[in-house]
Formats: sequence, structure tokens, C-alpha cells
Amino acid sequence: MDHLIDYAKQIVNKLKSKGHVAYFAGGFVRDKLLNRPSCDIDIATSATVEQVSSLFPKCIYVGAVFGVVQVVIHKHAFEVATFRKDVGYEDGRRPEKIEMASDVEDAKRRDFTINGMFFDPTTDEVIDYVGGREDLTKKCIRAIGDPLKRFEEDRLRMIRAVRFATLLHFYIETETKEAIRQHASKLFPAVSIERIIDELKKMAQHRTFINALELLEETTLLKILFPKAQINKEALDFLPVEMPFVLKLYQLFTHLEKQEIDSIFSHLKLSNKELDLIENVQTCDLNAKDHTFTTLFAKPFGFEIALAKVAVLENRKELKNQLKEKQTELKDYVHMLQNQTFPIKAKDLIELGVEKGPNLGRLLGKAIEISINERLQDKDQILKKLNMSDS
Repeated sequence: MDHLIDYAKQIVNKLKSKGHVAYFAGGFVRDKLLNRPSCDIDIATSATVEQVSSLFPKCIYVGAVFGVVQVVIHKHAFEVATFRKDVGYEDGRRPEKIEMASDVEDAKRRDFTINGMFFDPTTDEVIDYVGGREDLTKKCIRAIGDPLKRFEEDRLRMIRAVRFATLLHFYIETETKEAIRQHASKLFPAVSIERIIDELKKMAQHRTFINALELLEETTLLKILFPKAQINKEALDFLPVEMPFVLKLYQLFTHLEKQEIDSIFSHLKLSNKELDLIENVQTCDLNAKDHTFTTLFAKPFGFEIALAKVAVLENRKELKNQLKEKQTELKDYVHMLQNQTFPIKAKDLIELGVEKGPNLGRLLGKAIEISINERLQDKDQILKKLNMSDS
């Protein structure tokens, strides 16, 4: 991380050498004061996009219309933004236009006091125009200025307030929390579901995910996001932190029928792989034979799918141990299935007179089932059992 700070400092030094004001901004400053590691270094400056790009040979123009450019130093891109003030918000997402401004005005347009500070890496000075340092001491999430106005400008800030509060173990200041309650019903359609899911995924990366869901519920945001959701604390607490996000989210809907669950997840703009996880957890049969479990364990996150299924059951801990034992018992067969190295192959059945076609596939599948369920790896023994099963 130190090398990234050095690279970012090079940008600041070059901007300052040309007479511009330049600071580290936002989350990095917050995390530095909290002694939290952070490699997300943004830079705020009095220089325009044109002036910044004239000083650095490699720039990526990702948000030039908003005064933002990425400067690439040693293959790492740093976001460099011109001090600005935002003018006119009508859609609850982005300003109608921006104007160049002072560092004070730039700080005051930001979301929360703890994110509104600057840091001068050349003097090690924190520049705080919004009371962020005091709120860090108080462990307080407070909107800068009028919270109603801040949330009207960008309604995703309501979700971010919850994420910061639970991640940092802070509380949301009274007026800010009340403003969230007042604006919660206006979350859609201003904010896309993709942006919301991205925030929820960040929350789910930490053990505080349950706390985040409870705070979303307290501020009425959860009801707006998922009207039929029910927080199952025991199930969520049972799952490991590294569990795939969608399998954690699934725990909010296990009281619903499959058709309703499918409908909810189909509207979340998830990847096909994530939707496959939801389909697999719903169709997972904990009473299935071993060949079914082998097929499951051979899939990406197969064990986690089964774990998500047992999470809602009272004997979840006992079942988890049973799943671990079964996974160990079947590991050789899982490996064979993943690498297609079962002792019986299609050519073996063809040599015995089975014609190509659907029946060949059926018999091959049956042979693999026999191999797994009866723990057989000898070709002749499997073929003998296969003949017996079809006699």
C-alpha cells in the first residue's frame, strides 16, 4: 500500500509544483485517521481536467464532464477530480451541471462529514471544513449540511450511510437517520438496482451484514428494497463471511415459494452464474443419494449451496458436520466427475454393443451413479452391476 501512497503523492507534488492546490480526498482520509488500511486514494485539485491531462502522459477520461480524470502512474489509475460544486439535481442521481469551486465548496457538496475531509501528503495536514474529525471521534455518520438536500441529490447516499455505520460500528446521527426515513420511498427509480446491489455486496463482505440488514429495516429501506424480506439472524449468522452474496441474500426469502423467489432474483440484474446458485440452492435435496451430492460438490460453490440450504433448519450445525463428512467421503468421485476420469466411458459401452444415442447416455449415467453410490472404481464390477440393474 505504501507504494500507492508514494505514486499518489507524486501526482499531488506535480500539481502543486505548477501552482495548483491538490489533496488526497474522501475515504482515504477517513481511513487514515481511523488507522484502517486503504488503497483507494482519490485526489482533489484546483486544476481543470485539461490542466491535469497536460501534466501527465497517460490519462483515462472516464468522467471529464464532471471534472474527473484518471491519471495512470506505474499501471495504477488514480481518480483526480477538479474542486467543484454541483448545480441542480432533478433525477436523484447526478447534477445537471457542475461549476469549478473552492476546496471549501467541494468539501461541502460531499455526502457525510467523515468523507468530506482532505489530506495534504506534503505537509501531513488534515483539512477539515465540515467537522469530520469530530464526528470520527464521536463515531457518528452525519450528512454534510442539510441531510434532506444531500439525499435528494443522490439517493444512494441513504444506502451508503447504512454501510458506513455498520462497517465502522458507528451510529447514524438523528437528523440524518430521520431524513433517510423520509426519503426511503423515493429510492426508486432514481437509483438503479445495479448500484444498490453493489452496495449490498460490499456490506455482505463483513460479519456486520446482519447489522446492516437490521439498520436497513429500521430506516424502512429494506421494505422499499425487498417488501417480502424477513431477516433470519440465526441462518445468516451460521453462514461464513466468504459465502457468495446471493446465497446470503437468499436467506431473506426462504419463507416464500420458489416462483416468488425466482421472480425477486430475476429483477436484480445478477449474472447467470449468480442466478444458477439460486436455482441450485432451491433444488438441492438434502435426502438425495450420493451421486446427486457428487454432482453438486463438483459445481462451483457446491458445498456452499448445500450449506445455504441447511442454514434455515434448527439442526443446522449437525447437518453442516454431516455435509463435511460426505464431502470428504466423495472427494475422489468429485475429482473424477470434474476431470471426466470415471473408469467407465462411452466407448466401453459401445464395445459391448450399445448403440450411440439416448440409451448410451442413459446407461453411462447409470454406470456413474452405480460407481458413486456403491463406491466402485473397478470397471468390470461396475459393468456387472449395470447389467444386473437392467436385467
